[in-house]
Amino acid sequence: MTYVELQNLTWTEAEQLGKDGAIVLVTLAALEQHGPHLPLATDSLLAERAARDIAELLSEQVVSVPVVRGGLSTHHLAFPGSVSIPPDAYRELVASYIEGLERMGIGKVGVWSWHGGNFAFVREFVDGYEGEARVAGYSDLARMLELMLSAGATAGVHAPETDVHAGGLETSTMLAAHPELVRPFDGVKGYTAAEPGWLQRLFVEGIRPISESGVLGDLKAANAEAGEAIFAAIAHEVAGFFRVELDLAP
Repeated sequence: MTYVELQNLTWTEAEQLGKDGAIVLVTLAALEQHGPHLPLATDSLLAERAARDIAELLSEQVVSVPVVRGGLSTHHLAFPGSVSIPPDAYRELVASYIEGLERMGIGKVGVWSWHGGNFAFVREFVDGYEGEARVAGYSDLARMLELMLSAGATAGVHAPETDVHAGGLETSTMLAAHPELVRPFDGVKGYTAAEPGWLQRLFVEGIRPISESGVLGDLKAANAEAGEAIFAAIAHEVAGFFRVELDLAP
């Protein structure tokens, strides 16, 4: 595997990678609240780390475009600093990335997201994309959350089912990747009640009526070891998916 960041290439180097048959990862994220203890860029920072981990499990040259830091985040807008891009604009933005890659000669593109609010978009985008490149999109949010829960448990984070945003699992990944950006979280309370229909209510009403802190889950057991286990589980899952869907070497 050779991992290359597109933003650091010259145009001649980009042209050569296209001729060499490199594949590209287009990674989507968000700019949104992650409780009082994690930065607004959490999804983007974690996505950058995870994209490299995914690439390391693939045999081909892997080019990574700069993480798309905005996302579909309407359910976070009650919290200052959160940004949400309208779906039509987001579709045009992602399509423009891929069209630029096609002009570079790239024939295979993998699209995936760290931010859960983008998963349905990934599925719809890939199903409707009609460009020249072969595009595959990882969009199994339920599987991703299942992997995070099971991986976290191997290192002592026995998270509740509500631990889907800025809770013990995601805080663990930040402790693994960027501990210097994690603020103290003793006393921060997240939503753990899991009443019937809580997830549907979240997307309709937003997070703040459910969790004043913006945290979904329990922070108490968060630790870096669990974060590393989560990164490893996600990398194996997503790399395996692209290996099959893009017909890559084993």
